[in-house]
Amino acid sequence: MPLKFSLRLRLPGGLERIDARELTKVAAEAAAAELKRSLIEGYAPADGAPRKQNSAGRPEGFNTGRLAEGLRITQISGSKTRARTKVKPPRDRAGWVESRGDVMVTDGSVGERILDAAEAYIAETLGS
Repeated sequence: MPLKFSLRLRLPGGLERIDARELTKVAAEAAAAELKRSLIEGYAPADGAPRKQNSAGRPEGFNTGRLAEGLRITQISGSKTRARTKVKPPRDRAGWVESRGDVMVTDGSVGERILDAAEAYIAETLGS
């Protein structure tokens, strides 16, 4: 199950420099980076709990690294005021991700990472 990012901006005067496509890109990249980190380091991104270990002693979900390394962001579509994209797992891992329900999330550490990245983008864009 992919993470879907859809953004619609209605900005007051003076904030026109913020671009929905760039903000969507920043959010998706932050989410993908944190999801990858959670898989490699072996914790659930929603609550930070350690993932179970598989028979090889690796965190569940990180057997070969294919899922963590294969997360991808689809092409961003839209305009300056509206944009959308998805963060998707590799096709061969999508079934496992969907069966778990706790891998592709936007709460917990993923949400924090998105917020930090969005705040940084806005501050940089507005020169604050």
